[in-house]
Amino acid sequence: MDIEQIIAGARRPETTVPLCMRGDLQAVWEQLDRDFDTADKAITDEVTNGGSPVLAVKIAKQMAELEREMRDSTVIFTLRGLSRTRWKEMAAAHPPIEGVDEGEVNEESFVTEMIAECCVEPVMTVDQAGRLRDQVTDGQWQELATASWQLNKSMIGVPFSLAASTRLAISAAGG
Repeated sequence: MDIEQIIAGARRPETTVPLCMRGDLQAVWEQLDRDFDTADKAITDEVTNGGSPVLAVKIAKQMAELEREMRDSTVIFTLRGLSRTRWKEMAAAHPPIEGVDEGEVNEESFVTEMIAECCVEPVMTVDQAGRLRDQVTDGQWQELATASWQLNKSMIGVPFSLAASTRLAISAAGG
């Protein structure tokens, strides 16, 4: 393979970041989980006394419905690494503020543009990324920022899954 074929076949790395946009449901689920734990522990007494675990099952159904609602409220952000040239242009446009930033860029402004530039689904402008930043938690924003940063600053290797490889070996052996 010559260098022109290598260049033509090169694709920048991508990753996905799922974010549940209904974080308010987490507290409801946590309370149901506590209620389920209490009800589930009471099952032994109920059954021993001729009863059935009706309350535990009812709560489990509520938890399953809430989990479905949270999954349905989860958005998958697809991020793609930038070209080295674009990365350098962006970094130059966001120099660190002396005494504030410890790294190579002004983190506040750079990260917002980095996420907007890296996010290929859903597509967003820098303004929209800033509005998203103001609607999600710092932890959610950090998930997007970390994934975007790693796409651009980390080495890409061939992944390996021991579990999947083992499953294939078992399947090939007729198991």
